[in-house]
Amino acid sequence: MPEDKAHKMTLVTCTAPVNIAVIKYWGKRDEDLILPINSSLSVTLHQDQLKTTTTVACSSSFKEDRIWLNGKEDNINQPRLQSCLRELRRLARKRRSDGDPSMDALSYSHKVHICSVNNFPTAAGLASSAAGYACLVYTLSRLLGVEGELSEVARQGSGSACRSMYGGFVQWRMGQQEDGKDSVAEQVEAETHWPDLRVLILVVSAERKPVGSTAGMQTSVETSPLLKHRADSVVPGRMEEMISAIRRQDFTTFGELTMKDSNQFHATCMDTYPPIFYLNDVSRRVINLVHRYNNHYGEIRVAYTFDAGPNAVIYTLQQHMDEFVQVVKHFFPPETNGGQFLKGVPVSPVSLSEELKTSIGMDPHPKGIGYIISTKVREPKLMGLLLARVLSWWKIPAFICWDLMDCQRRVPERRNYGDCSFAHFSFSVLLTGGIVGVAGQFRDWEFAAYGVAAGVFVCLLEYPRGRRNKGTSVERTGQYCLTVCVKAFGPVTSNYYVRAALHAAICVPGAFILPTVLGCVCLAIASIIYLAAAIRGERWMPILPKTETRERVGESIKEPPQNPPPRPPAELRRKRPEDLESAAYVNPIPVTANEY
Repeated sequence: MPEDKAHKMTLVTCTAPVNIAVIKYWGKRDEDLILPINSSLSVTLHQDQLKTTTTVACSSSFKEDRIWLNGKEDNINQPRLQSCLRELRRLARKRRSDGDPSMDALSYSHKVHICSVNNFPTAAGLASSAAGYACLVYTLSRLLGVEGELSEVARQGSGSACRSMYGGFVQWRMGQQEDGKDSVAEQVEAETHWPDLRVLILVVSAERKPVGSTAGMQTSVETSPLLKHRADSVVPGRMEEMISAIRRQDFTTFGELTMKDSNQFHATCMDTYPPIFYLNDVSRRVINLVHRYNNHYGEIRVAYTFDAGPNAVIYTLQQHMDEFVQVVKHFFPPETNGGQFLKGVPVSPVSLSEELKTSIGMDPHPKGIGYIISTKVREPKLMGLLLARVLSWWKIPAFICWDLMDCQRRVPERRNYGDCSFAHFSFSVLLTGGIVGVAGQFRDWEFAAYGVAAGVFVCLLEYPRGRRNKGTSVERTGQYCLTVCVKAFGPVTSNYYVRAALHAAICVPGAFILPTVLGCVCLAIASIIYLAAAIRGERWMPILPKTETRERVGESIKEPPQNPPPRPPAELRRKRPEDLESAAYVNPIPVTANEY
Protein backbone atom coordinates (compact mmCIF):
# COMPACT_ATOMS: atom_id res chain seq x y z
CA MET A 1 0.00 0.00 0.00
CA PRO A 2 2.31 2.80 -1.20
CA GLU A 3 1.60 6.30 0.08
CA ASP A 4 2.52 9.66 -1.48
CA LYS A 5 3.02 11.92 1.54
CA ALA A 6 3.37 15.12 -0.50
CA HIS A 7 -0.11 14.75 -1.97
CA LYS A 8 -1.49 12.45 0.77
CA MET A 9 -2.33 9.77 -1.78
CA THR A 10 -2.64 6.06 -1.03
CA LEU A 11 -2.75 3.28 -3.64
CA VAL A 12 -4.03 -0.29 -3.27
CA THR A 13 -4.06 -2.95 -6.03
CA CYS A 14 -5.84 -6.31 -5.80
CA THR A 15 -7.07 -9.06 -8.11
CA ALA A 16 -10.20 -11.19 -8.05
CA PRO A 17 -11.19 -14.38 -9.92
CA VAL A 18 -14.09 -15.29 -12.17
CA ASN A 19 -16.73 -17.75 -10.95
CA ILE A 20 -18.94 -19.83 -13.24
CA ALA A 21 -22.24 -21.03 -11.80
CA VAL A 22 -23.26 -24.67 -12.14
CA ILE A 23 -26.59 -23.97 -10.42
CA LYS A 24 -27.66 -20.64 -11.90
CA TYR A 25 -28.87 -17.48 -10.21
CA TRP A 26 -31.50 -15.74 -12.32
CA GLY A 27 -34.06 -13.36 -10.90
CA LYS A 28 -34.21 -11.06 -7.84
CA ARG A 29 -36.89 -10.63 -5.21
CA ASP A 30 -35.43 -7.23 -4.25
CA GLU A 31 -33.79 -5.10 -6.95
CA ASP A 32 -32.23 -2.58 -4.57
CA LEU A 33 -30.58 -5.05 -2.20
CA ILE A 34 -30.05 -7.65 -4.96
CA LEU A 35 -31.65 -10.53 -3.13
CA PRO A 36 -32.08 -13.65 -5.34
CA ILE A 37 -35.19 -15.74 -5.72
CA ASN A 38 -33.12 -18.94 -5.44
CA SER A 39 -29.77 -20.09 -4.09
CA SER A 40 -26.88 -20.79 -6.48
CA LEU A 41 -23.57 -22.61 -6.59
CA SER A 42 -20.42 -21.84 -8.59
CA VAL A 43 -16.84 -22.88 -9.26
CA THR A 44 -14.13 -20.23 -8.85
CA LEU A 45 -11.59 -20.32 -11.68
CA HIS A 46 -7.85 -19.81 -11.67
CA GLN A 47 -6.66 -16.20 -11.71
CA ASP A 48 -3.77 -16.84 -14.10
CA GLN A 49 -6.23 -17.13 -16.98
CA LEU A 50 -9.28 -15.07 -15.93
CA LYS A 51 -9.12 -12.26 -13.42
CA THR A 52 -9.90 -8.62 -12.76
CA THR A 53 -7.17 -6.29 -11.53
CA THR A 54 -8.30 -3.14 -9.74
CA THR A 55 -6.24 -0.23 -8.42
CA VAL A 56 -7.84 2.36 -6.14
CA ALA A 57 -6.16 5.67 -5.31
CA CYS A 58 -7.30 7.92 -2.46
CA SER A 59 -6.05 11.49 -2.16
CA SER A 60 -7.05 14.80 -0.62
CA SER A 61 -6.28 16.46 -3.96
CA PHE A 62 -8.98 14.52 -5.83
CA LYS A 63 -12.05 16.65 -6.54
CA GLU A 64 -14.47 13.83 -7.36
CA ASP A 65 -14.78 10.05 -7.56
CA ARG A 66 -13.81 8.63 -10.98
CA ILE A 67 -13.55 5.18 -12.55
CA TRP A 68 -11.79 3.74 -15.60
CA LEU A 69 -12.78 0.34 -17.02
CA ASN A 70 -10.35 -1.34 -19.43
CA GLY A 71 -8.66 1.96 -20.18
CA LYS A 72 -11.83 4.03 -20.78
CA GLU A 73 -13.49 6.28 -18.25
CA ASP A 74 -16.90 5.03 -17.18
CA ASN A 75 -19.84 6.48 -15.27
CA ILE A 76 -19.05 6.60 -11.55
CA ASN A 77 -22.66 7.46 -10.70
CA GLN A 78 -24.04 4.01 -11.50
CA PRO A 79 -26.43 3.14 -8.65
CA ARG A 80 -24.79 -0.17 -7.79
CA LEU A 81 -21.31 1.28 -7.80
CA GLN A 82 -22.44 4.13 -5.57
CA SER A 83 -24.14 1.61 -3.27
CA CYS A 84 -20.84 -0.22 -2.73
CA LEU A 85 -18.96 3.04 -2.11
CA ARG A 86 -21.53 4.27 0.39
CA GLU A 87 -21.63 0.98 2.29
CA LEU A 88 -17.84 0.69 2.60
CA ARG A 89 -17.47 4.30 3.72
CA ARG A 90 -20.24 3.74 6.26
CA LEU A 91 -18.42 0.70 7.63
CA ALA A 92 -15.18 2.73 7.79
CA ARG A 93 -16.88 5.54 9.73
CA LYS A 94 -18.46 3.00 12.07
CA ARG A 95 -15.11 1.42 12.79
CA ARG A 96 -13.66 4.88 13.44
CA SER A 97 -16.50 5.78 15.79
CA ASP A 98 -15.93 2.51 17.68
CA GLY A 99 -12.53 3.87 18.65
CA ASP A 100 -10.21 1.86 16.42
CA PRO A 101 -6.87 3.75 16.69
CA SER A 102 -5.56 2.27 13.42
CA MET A 103 -8.24 4.01 11.35
CA ASP A 104 -7.29 7.08 9.32
CA ALA A 105 -9.93 9.71 10.02
CA LEU A 106 -9.60 11.22 6.55
CA SER A 107 -9.38 8.09 4.38
CA TYR A 108 -13.15 7.63 4.02
CA SER A 109 -13.77 11.35 3.37
CA HIS A 110 -11.34 11.59 0.44
CA LYS A 111 -12.40 11.00 -3.14
CA VAL A 112 -11.19 7.89 -4.94
CA HIS A 113 -9.98 7.10 -8.44
CA ILE A 114 -10.62 3.53 -9.58
CA CYS A 115 -8.92 1.73 -12.46
CA SER A 116 -10.14 -1.79 -13.34
CA VAL A 117 -8.89 -4.12 -16.09
CA ASN A 118 -10.12 -7.58 -17.17
CA ASN A 119 -7.85 -10.06 -18.94
CA PHE A 120 -10.89 -11.69 -20.60
CA PRO A 121 -13.90 -10.47 -22.65
CA THR A 122 -16.15 -8.07 -20.74
CA ALA A 123 -19.97 -8.32 -20.73
CA ALA A 124 -19.83 -11.46 -22.88
CA GLY A 125 -21.34 -13.95 -20.47
CA LEU A 126 -18.12 -14.76 -18.59
CA ALA A 127 -19.07 -13.22 -15.23
CA SER A 128 -16.97 -10.10 -15.72
CA SER A 129 -19.26 -8.07 -13.43
CA ALA A 130 -18.85 -10.66 -10.67
CA ALA A 131 -15.07 -10.49 -10.76
CA GLY A 132 -15.13 -6.71 -11.20
CA TYR A 133 -17.31 -5.89 -8.19
CA ALA A 134 -15.64 -8.51 -5.99
CA CYS A 135 -12.27 -6.95 -6.80
CA LEU A 136 -13.58 -3.42 -6.29
CA VAL A 137 -15.09 -4.19 -2.88
CA TYR A 138 -12.02 -6.02 -1.65
CA THR A 139 -9.64 -3.30 -2.86
CA LEU A 140 -11.72 -0.53 -1.27
CA SER A 141 -11.93 -2.50 1.97
CA ARG A 142 -8.13 -2.68 2.09
CA LEU A 143 -7.89 1.03 1.37
CA LEU A 144 -10.44 2.05 4.01
CA GLY A 145 -9.42 -0.53 6.61
CA VAL A 146 -12.76 -2.35 6.59
CA GLU A 147 -12.77 -5.95 7.80
CA GLY A 148 -15.31 -8.70 8.26
CA GLU A 149 -17.91 -10.26 5.95
CA LEU A 150 -17.62 -8.54 2.56
CA SER A 151 -19.75 -10.81 0.40
CA GLU A 152 -22.85 -8.90 1.50
CA VAL A 153 -21.30 -5.66 0.21
CA ALA A 154 -20.11 -7.25 -3.04
CA ARG A 155 -23.62 -8.62 -3.59
CA GLN A 156 -24.95 -5.05 -3.73
CA GLY A 157 -22.78 -4.39 -6.78
CA SER A 158 -23.44 -7.63 -8.63
CA GLY A 159 -25.29 -10.60 -7.19
CA SER A 160 -22.77 -13.24 -8.29
CA ALA A 161 -19.86 -11.07 -7.10
CA CYS A 162 -20.32 -12.42 -3.58
CA ARG A 163 -19.27 -15.86 -4.85
CA SER A 164 -15.98 -14.48 -6.23
CA MET A 165 -14.94 -13.52 -2.70
CA TYR A 166 -14.03 -17.18 -2.10
CA GLY A 167 -12.10 -19.85 -3.94
CA GLY A 168 -13.09 -23.39 -4.77
CA PHE A 169 -16.77 -24.34 -4.72
CA VAL A 170 -19.03 -21.61 -3.34
CA GLN A 171 -22.75 -21.37 -2.68
CA TRP A 172 -24.76 -18.19 -2.37
CA ARG A 173 -27.60 -18.70 0.08
CA MET A 174 -30.71 -16.80 -0.97
CA GLY A 175 -31.59 -16.03 2.65
CA GLN A 176 -34.98 -15.22 4.14
CA GLN A 177 -34.55 -11.89 5.91
CA GLU A 178 -35.92 -8.78 4.24
CA ASP A 179 -32.77 -6.76 4.93
CA GLY A 180 -30.60 -9.41 3.22
CA LYS A 181 -28.26 -9.97 6.16
CA ASP A 182 -28.46 -13.74 5.70
CA SER A 183 -28.03 -13.63 1.90
CA VAL A 184 -24.28 -14.26 1.84
CA ALA A 185 -21.80 -16.56 0.13
CA GLU A 186 -19.99 -19.41 1.83
CA GLN A 187 -17.41 -21.94 0.68
CA VAL A 188 -18.67 -25.48 0.21
CA GLU A 189 -15.28 -27.04 -0.53
CA ALA A 190 -11.80 -25.61 -0.83
CA GLU A 191 -9.76 -25.20 -4.02
CA THR A 192 -7.75 -28.34 -3.35
CA HIS A 193 -10.78 -30.59 -2.88
CA TRP A 194 -11.04 -31.74 -6.53
CA PRO A 195 -7.56 -31.38 -8.09
CA ASP A 196 -8.46 -33.32 -11.29
CA LEU A 197 -11.28 -30.97 -12.31
CA ARG A 198 -10.43 -28.89 -15.39
CA VAL A 199 -12.27 -26.08 -17.16
CA LEU A 200 -12.27 -25.01 -20.83
CA ILE A 201 -13.69 -21.66 -21.93
CA LEU A 202 -14.78 -21.81 -25.58
CA VAL A 203 -14.93 -18.16 -26.63
CA VAL A 204 -17.55 -18.03 -29.35
CA SER A 205 -18.01 -14.26 -29.29
CA ALA A 206 -16.27 -11.48 -27.36
CA GLU A 207 -19.00 -8.96 -28.20
CA ARG A 208 -21.36 -7.52 -25.60
CA LYS A 209 -24.55 -9.52 -25.14
CA PRO A 210 -27.67 -7.90 -26.64
CA VAL A 211 -29.67 -8.03 -23.38
CA GLY A 212 -27.95 -7.26 -20.09
CA SER A 213 -28.34 -9.63 -17.17
CA THR A 214 -30.09 -7.06 -14.98
CA ALA A 215 -32.75 -6.24 -17.58
CA GLY A 216 -33.13 -9.89 -18.56
CA MET A 217 -33.71 -11.02 -14.96
CA GLN A 218 -36.29 -8.36 -14.33
CA THR A 219 -38.24 -9.31 -17.47
CA SER A 220 -38.08 -13.02 -16.61
CA VAL A 221 -39.38 -12.43 -13.08
CA GLU A 222 -42.31 -10.47 -14.47
CA THR A 223 -43.28 -12.75 -17.37
CA SER A 224 -41.91 -16.33 -16.98
CA PRO A 225 -44.03 -18.93 -15.12
CA LEU A 226 -41.19 -21.42 -15.59
CA LEU A 227 -38.84 -19.21 -13.56
CA LYS A 228 -41.10 -19.39 -10.49
CA HIS A 229 -41.43 -23.17 -10.81
CA ARG A 230 -37.65 -23.49 -11.16
CA ALA A 231 -36.95 -21.38 -8.05
CA ASP A 232 -39.57 -23.04 -5.86
CA SER A 233 -39.47 -26.70 -6.94
CA VAL A 234 -36.27 -27.48 -8.87
CA VAL A 235 -33.32 -25.53 -7.47
CA PRO A 236 -33.55 -26.55 -3.77
CA GLY A 237 -33.24 -30.24 -4.63
CA ARG A 238 -30.52 -29.63 -7.20
CA MET A 239 -28.46 -27.65 -4.69
CA GLU A 240 -28.40 -30.60 -2.30
CA GLU A 241 -27.55 -33.06 -5.07
CA MET A 242 -24.80 -30.83 -6.46
CA ILE A 243 -23.13 -30.25 -3.09
CA SER A 244 -23.21 -33.99 -2.44
CA ALA A 245 -21.72 -34.76 -5.89
CA ILE A 246 -18.91 -32.24 -5.35
CA ARG A 247 -18.04 -33.66 -1.95
CA ARG A 248 -17.99 -37.20 -3.40
CA GLN A 249 -16.08 -36.02 -6.49
CA ASP A 250 -18.79 -37.70 -8.57
CA PHE A 251 -18.27 -36.20 -12.02
CA THR A 252 -21.14 -38.11 -13.63
CA THR A 253 -23.72 -36.53 -11.31
CA PHE A 254 -21.89 -33.19 -11.34
CA GLY A 255 -21.84 -33.09 -15.15
CA GLU A 256 -25.45 -34.15 -15.59
CA LEU A 257 -26.78 -31.59 -13.10
CA THR A 258 -24.61 -28.86 -14.63
CA MET A 259 -25.95 -29.44 -18.14
CA LYS A 260 -29.56 -29.82 -17.01
CA ASP A 261 -29.44 -26.59 -15.03
CA SER A 262 -27.86 -24.71 -17.94
CA ASN A 263 -30.57 -25.99 -20.28
CA GLN A 264 -33.33 -24.99 -17.87
CA PHE A 265 -31.85 -21.54 -17.35
CA HIS A 266 -31.91 -20.87 -21.11
CA ALA A 267 -35.37 -22.42 -21.34
CA THR A 268 -36.43 -19.81 -18.77
CA CYS A 269 -34.95 -17.12 -21.01
CA MET A 270 -36.97 -18.54 -23.90
CA ASP A 271 -40.06 -18.60 -21.66
CA THR A 272 -39.60 -14.89 -20.96
CA TYR A 273 -41.76 -12.51 -22.98
CA PRO A 274 -40.36 -11.25 -25.24
CA PRO A 275 -37.91 -14.18 -25.33
CA ILE A 276 -34.22 -13.65 -24.62
CA PHE A 277 -31.68 -15.37 -26.87
CA TYR A 278 -28.22 -15.72 -25.40
CA LEU A 279 -27.17 -18.86 -27.34
CA ASN A 280 -26.32 -18.77 -31.03
CA ASP A 281 -25.82 -21.46 -33.68
CA VAL A 282 -22.23 -22.19 -32.58
CA SER A 283 -23.38 -22.56 -28.98
CA ARG A 284 -25.92 -25.15 -30.03
CA ARG A 285 -23.29 -26.99 -32.09
CA VAL A 286 -21.07 -27.15 -29.00
CA ILE A 287 -23.97 -28.67 -27.02
CA ASN A 288 -24.48 -31.25 -29.75
CA LEU A 289 -20.74 -32.02 -29.83
CA VAL A 290 -20.62 -32.64 -26.07
CA HIS A 291 -23.55 -35.03 -26.09
CA ARG A 292 -22.21 -37.00 -29.09
CA TYR A 293 -18.79 -37.24 -27.47
CA ASN A 294 -20.29 -38.57 -24.24
CA ASN A 295 -22.55 -40.99 -26.14
CA HIS A 296 -19.54 -42.44 -27.94
CA TYR A 297 -17.97 -43.48 -24.64
CA GLY A 298 -21.24 -44.34 -22.91
CA GLU A 299 -20.51 -42.05 -19.95
CA ILE A 300 -20.39 -38.36 -19.09
CA ARG A 301 -16.80 -37.27 -19.67
CA VAL A 302 -17.43 -33.57 -20.35
CA ALA A 303 -20.21 -31.17 -19.35
CA TYR A 304 -21.19 -27.76 -20.68
CA THR A 305 -22.77 -24.72 -19.09
CA PHE A 306 -23.67 -21.34 -20.56
CA ASP A 307 -24.17 -18.16 -18.59
CA ALA A 308 -25.96 -15.17 -20.10
CA GLY A 309 -23.96 -15.29 -23.32
CA PRO A 310 -22.94 -17.59 -26.20
CA ASN A 311 -19.57 -18.65 -24.76
CA ALA A 312 -19.38 -22.24 -23.53
CA VAL A 313 -17.77 -23.33 -20.28
CA ILE A 314 -16.73 -26.98 -20.37
CA TYR A 315 -16.04 -29.01 -17.23
CA THR A 316 -14.02 -32.21 -17.53
CA LEU A 317 -11.37 -34.25 -15.75
CA GLN A 318 -7.65 -34.10 -16.32
CA GLN A 319 -7.47 -37.47 -18.08
CA HIS A 320 -10.05 -36.44 -20.70
CA MET A 321 -9.04 -32.83 -21.30
CA ASP A 322 -6.31 -33.41 -23.91
CA GLU A 323 -8.54 -35.52 -26.14
CA PHE A 324 -11.54 -33.21 -25.94
CA VAL A 325 -9.42 -30.18 -26.83
CA GLN A 326 -8.34 -32.04 -29.97
CA VAL A 327 -12.00 -32.85 -30.67
CA VAL A 328 -12.86 -29.14 -30.47
CA LYS A 329 -9.92 -28.27 -32.73
CA HIS A 330 -11.05 -30.87 -35.26
CA PHE A 331 -14.70 -29.82 -35.47
CA PHE A 332 -14.06 -26.08 -34.97
CA PRO A 333 -10.73 -25.69 -36.78
CA PRO A 334 -8.90 -22.36 -36.42
CA GLU A 335 -7.95 -20.65 -39.66
CA THR A 336 -5.74 -17.68 -38.88
CA ASN A 337 -4.67 -17.88 -35.24
CA GLY A 338 -3.66 -21.52 -34.84
CA GLY A 339 -0.79 -20.57 -32.53
CA GLN A 340 -3.09 -18.52 -30.28
CA PHE A 341 -6.11 -20.80 -30.46
CA LEU A 342 -5.34 -22.44 -27.11
CA LYS A 343 -4.42 -20.26 -24.15
CA GLY A 344 -3.81 -20.94 -20.50
CA VAL A 345 -2.80 -24.30 -19.01
CA PRO A 346 -0.80 -26.32 -21.58
CA VAL A 347 -2.52 -29.28 -23.23
CA SER A 348 -0.66 -32.24 -24.73
CA PRO A 349 -1.45 -33.03 -28.39
CA VAL A 350 -3.14 -36.39 -29.00
CA SER A 351 -4.39 -38.13 -32.11
CA LEU A 352 -8.09 -38.84 -32.59
CA SER A 353 -9.29 -42.22 -33.77
CA GLU A 354 -11.33 -42.47 -36.93
CA GLU A 355 -13.96 -44.34 -34.94
CA LEU A 356 -14.43 -41.32 -32.65
CA LYS A 357 -14.67 -38.87 -35.56
CA THR A 358 -17.21 -41.08 -37.33
CA SER A 359 -19.23 -41.57 -34.16
CA ILE A 360 -19.53 -37.81 -33.61
CA GLY A 361 -20.41 -37.34 -37.29
CA MET A 362 -20.42 -33.54 -37.47
CA ASP A 363 -19.09 -31.37 -40.26
CA PRO A 364 -16.17 -29.09 -39.30
CA HIS A 365 -17.24 -25.51 -38.66
CA PRO A 366 -14.28 -23.13 -39.24
CA LYS A 367 -14.25 -19.79 -37.43
CA GLY A 368 -16.93 -21.03 -35.05
CA ILE A 369 -14.73 -20.65 -31.96
CA GLY A 370 -12.34 -17.75 -31.63
CA TYR A 371 -10.04 -19.35 -29.05
CA ILE A 372 -9.99 -21.68 -26.06
CA ILE A 373 -8.92 -20.75 -22.53
CA SER A 374 -7.69 -23.78 -20.59
CA THR A 375 -7.85 -23.32 -16.84
CA LYS A 376 -8.80 -25.07 -13.60
CA VAL A 377 -10.29 -24.45 -10.20
CA ARG A 378 -8.59 -21.57 -8.47
CA GLU A 379 -5.65 -22.84 -6.44
CA PRO A 380 -4.70 -21.41 -3.04
CA LYS A 381 -1.59 -19.84 -4.44
CA LEU A 382 -1.13 -17.44 -1.54
CA MET A 383 -1.51 -20.31 0.93
CA GLY A 384 0.86 -22.39 -1.12
CA LEU A 385 3.50 -19.69 -1.03
CA LEU A 386 3.04 -19.26 2.70
CA LEU A 387 3.34 -23.01 3.17
CA ALA A 388 6.49 -23.08 1.07
CA ARG A 389 7.97 -20.25 3.08
CA VAL A 390 7.05 -21.82 6.42
CA LEU A 391 8.46 -25.18 5.41
CA SER A 392 11.60 -23.47 4.13
CA TRP A 393 12.31 -20.71 6.60
CA TRP A 394 11.79 -22.71 9.78
CA LYS A 395 14.89 -24.70 8.87
CA ILE A 396 17.17 -21.63 8.91
CA PRO A 397 17.49 -21.35 12.73
CA ALA A 398 17.87 -25.12 12.98
CA PHE A 399 20.70 -25.24 10.49
CA ILE A 400 22.42 -22.18 11.99
CA CYS A 401 22.28 -23.74 15.48
CA TRP A 402 23.51 -27.04 14.10
CA ASP A 403 26.40 -25.29 12.36
CA LEU A 404 27.37 -23.30 15.46
CA MET A 405 27.36 -26.42 17.62
CA ASP A 406 29.45 -28.15 14.97
CA CYS A 407 31.97 -25.29 15.17
CA GLN A 408 32.22 -25.75 18.92
CA ARG A 409 32.88 -29.46 18.55
CA ARG A 410 35.68 -29.01 16.06
CA VAL A 411 39.12 -27.53 16.45
CA PRO A 412 39.03 -24.41 14.25
CA GLU A 413 42.25 -25.12 12.38
CA ARG A 414 41.04 -28.61 11.54
CA ARG A 415 37.76 -27.51 9.94
CA ASN A 416 37.49 -27.76 6.17
CA TYR A 417 35.72 -25.10 4.11
CA GLY A 418 34.35 -27.85 1.93
CA ASP A 419 32.20 -29.30 4.73
CA CYS A 420 29.38 -26.90 3.77
CA SER A 421 26.10 -26.62 5.68
CA PHE A 422 24.55 -24.35 3.04
CA ALA A 423 24.63 -27.20 0.53
CA HIS A 424 22.77 -29.43 3.01
CA PHE A 425 20.20 -26.70 3.63
CA SER A 426 19.75 -26.00 -0.07
CA PHE A 427 18.65 -29.49 -1.07
CA SER A 428 16.08 -29.65 1.74
CA VAL A 429 14.57 -26.32 0.65
CA LEU A 430 14.64 -27.28 -3.02
CA LEU A 431 12.80 -30.50 -2.24
CA THR A 432 10.25 -28.80 0.02
CA GLY A 433 9.56 -25.87 -2.28
CA GLY A 434 9.54 -28.05 -5.38
CA ILE A 435 7.01 -30.47 -3.92
CA VAL A 436 4.74 -27.58 -2.89
CA GLY A 437 5.04 -25.99 -6.35
CA VAL A 438 4.24 -29.23 -8.18
CA ALA A 439 1.45 -30.31 -5.84
CA GLY A 440 -0.18 -26.87 -6.02
CA GLN A 441 0.30 -26.67 -9.82
CA PHE A 442 1.83 -23.20 -9.56
CA ARG A 443 2.33 -21.20 -12.69
CA ASP A 444 5.52 -22.49 -14.39
CA TRP A 445 5.36 -25.50 -12.08
CA GLU A 446 7.83 -27.24 -14.39
CA PHE A 447 10.57 -25.25 -12.65
CA ALA A 448 9.31 -26.62 -9.34
CA ALA A 449 9.60 -30.16 -10.75
CA TYR A 450 13.15 -29.29 -11.73
CA GLY A 451 13.71 -28.11 -8.15
CA VAL A 452 12.67 -31.54 -6.86
CA ALA A 453 15.08 -33.28 -9.24
CA ALA A 454 17.87 -30.83 -8.37
CA GLY A 455 17.24 -31.33 -4.66
CA VAL A 456 17.51 -35.11 -5.00
CA PHE A 457 20.74 -34.78 -7.00
CA VAL A 458 22.32 -32.38 -4.51
CA CYS A 459 21.22 -34.64 -1.65
CA LEU A 460 22.95 -37.64 -3.21
CA LEU A 461 26.06 -35.57 -3.84
CA GLU A 462 26.29 -33.80 -0.49
CA TYR A 463 25.11 -36.40 2.00
CA PRO A 464 28.37 -38.43 2.07
CA ARG A 465 30.66 -36.46 4.40
CA GLY A 466 34.25 -36.13 3.20
CA ARG A 467 37.39 -36.98 5.17
CA ARG A 468 39.10 -34.02 6.78
CA ASN A 469 42.70 -33.16 6.16
CA LYS A 470 43.41 -33.24 9.90
CA GLY A 471 41.66 -34.88 12.79
CA THR A 472 39.03 -37.54 12.73
CA SER A 473 35.99 -37.63 10.47
CA VAL A 474 32.69 -39.10 11.64
CA GLU A 475 30.64 -40.44 8.76
CA ARG A 476 26.90 -39.88 8.54
CA THR A 477 24.49 -42.72 9.14
CA GLY A 478 24.21 -44.95 6.10
CA GLN A 479 26.50 -42.87 3.90
CA TYR A 480 28.81 -45.73 2.84
CA CYS A 481 26.79 -46.74 -0.25
CA LEU A 482 26.50 -43.13 -1.42
CA THR A 483 30.21 -42.63 -0.72
CA VAL A 484 31.06 -45.46 -3.10
CA CYS A 485 28.79 -43.95 -5.78
CA VAL A 486 30.23 -40.44 -5.41
CA LYS A 487 33.80 -41.78 -5.33
CA ALA A 488 33.19 -43.62 -8.62
CA PHE A 489 32.88 -40.33 -10.54
CA GLY A 490 36.41 -39.34 -9.63
CA PRO A 491 37.41 -35.69 -10.25
CA VAL A 492 33.86 -34.73 -11.24
CA THR A 493 32.81 -35.04 -7.60
CA SER A 494 36.08 -34.79 -5.68
CA ASN A 495 37.35 -31.56 -7.28
CA TYR A 496 35.80 -28.57 -5.50
CA TYR A 497 36.25 -26.34 -8.56
CA VAL A 498 33.99 -28.71 -10.48
CA ARG A 499 31.53 -28.92 -7.58
CA ALA A 500 31.36 -25.11 -7.30
CA ALA A 501 30.61 -24.77 -11.02
CA LEU A 502 28.05 -27.58 -10.82
CA HIS A 503 26.15 -25.93 -7.95
CA ALA A 504 26.21 -22.56 -9.68
CA ALA A 505 24.69 -24.07 -12.82
CA ILE A 506 22.05 -26.07 -10.94
CA CYS A 507 20.74 -23.09 -8.96
CA VAL A 508 19.78 -20.96 -11.99
CA PRO A 509 16.58 -22.66 -13.32
CA GLY A 510 15.05 -23.10 -9.87
CA ALA A 511 15.16 -19.33 -9.28
CA PHE A 512 12.28 -18.80 -11.74
CA ILE A 513 9.60 -19.92 -9.24
CA LEU A 514 9.19 -18.52 -5.74
CA PRO A 515 8.99 -21.72 -3.63
CA THR A 516 12.49 -22.79 -4.71
CA VAL A 517 14.19 -19.38 -4.71
CA LEU A 518 15.54 -19.75 -1.17
CA GLY A 519 17.07 -23.13 -1.99
CA CYS A 520 18.75 -21.67 -5.08
CA VAL A 521 20.19 -18.79 -3.04
CA CYS A 522 21.66 -21.24 -0.53
CA LEU A 523 23.04 -23.34 -3.37
CA ALA A 524 24.69 -20.25 -4.85
CA ILE A 525 26.28 -19.48 -1.46
CA ALA A 526 27.45 -23.10 -1.26
CA SER A 527 29.05 -22.68 -4.68
CA ILE A 528 31.05 -19.70 -3.41
CA ILE A 529 32.13 -21.64 -0.32
CA TYR A 530 33.28 -24.56 -2.44
CA LEU A 531 35.24 -22.17 -4.63
CA ALA A 532 37.00 -20.84 -1.52
CA ALA A 533 37.71 -24.40 -0.43
CA ALA A 534 39.18 -25.23 -3.84
CA ILE A 535 41.44 -22.17 -3.69
CA ARG A 536 42.72 -23.40 -0.30
CA GLY A 537 43.67 -26.65 -1.97
CA GLU A 538 40.93 -28.76 -0.43
CA ARG A 539 39.27 -31.66 -2.17
CA TRP A 540 36.65 -34.23 -1.30
CA MET A 541 38.16 -37.45 0.04
CA PRO A 542 35.97 -40.43 0.88
CA ILE A 543 35.70 -41.85 4.38
CA LEU A 544 36.43 -45.54 3.94
CA PRO A 545 36.37 -48.22 6.66
CA LYS A 546 39.78 -49.01 8.24
CA THR A 547 41.23 -52.49 7.74
CA GLU A 548 42.83 -53.94 10.91
CA THR A 549 46.01 -56.10 10.52
CA ARG A 550 47.50 -58.40 13.18
CA GLU A 551 51.15 -59.39 13.52
CA ARG A 552 51.95 -62.99 12.61
CA VAL A 553 52.88 -65.14 15.60
CA GLY A 554 54.39 -68.60 15.77
CA GLU A 555 53.14 -71.24 13.42
CA SER A 556 52.01 -73.47 16.27
CA ILE A 557 50.20 -70.72 18.06
CA LYS A 558 46.95 -69.97 16.41
CA GLU A 559 45.81 -67.40 18.93
CA PRO A 560 48.22 -65.60 21.30
CA PRO A 561 47.16 -65.41 24.97
CA GLN A 562 44.88 -62.51 25.66
CA ASN A 563 45.46 -62.25 29.47
CA PRO A 564 48.62 -62.53 31.65
CA PRO A 565 49.03 -65.66 33.88
CA PRO A 566 47.50 -65.46 37.36
CA ARG A 567 49.80 -64.26 40.17
CA PRO A 568 49.44 -64.59 43.99
CA PRO A 569 48.71 -61.52 46.08
CA ALA A 570 51.59 -59.17 46.86
CA GLU A 571 51.72 -60.03 50.63
CA LEU A 572 52.29 -63.69 49.80
CA ARG A 573 55.01 -62.90 47.30
CA ARG A 574 57.00 -60.82 49.87
CA LYS A 575 59.55 -62.94 51.85
CA ARG A 576 59.67 -62.49 55.64
CA PRO A 577 63.05 -62.34 57.64
CA GLU A 578 62.30 -65.43 59.73
CA ASP A 579 61.77 -67.38 56.59
CA LEU A 580 65.18 -66.33 55.34
CA GLU A 581 66.94 -67.39 58.63
CA SER A 582 65.33 -70.77 58.76
CA ALA A 583 66.18 -71.35 55.18
CA ALA A 584 69.94 -71.25 56.06
CA TYR A 585 69.83 -74.13 58.56
CA VAL A 586 66.88 -76.25 57.59
CA ASN A 587 67.10 -78.43 54.59
CA PRO A 588 63.66 -79.47 53.55
CA ILE A 589 65.09 -82.46 51.69
CA PRO A 590 66.54 -85.14 53.93
CA VAL A 591 70.18 -86.23 53.18
CA THR A 592 71.60 -89.68 53.98
CA ALA A 593 75.24 -90.87 53.73
CA ASN A 594 76.04 -93.88 51.78
CA GLU A 595 78.85 -96.16 52.97
CA TYR A 596 81.11 -97.79 50.52
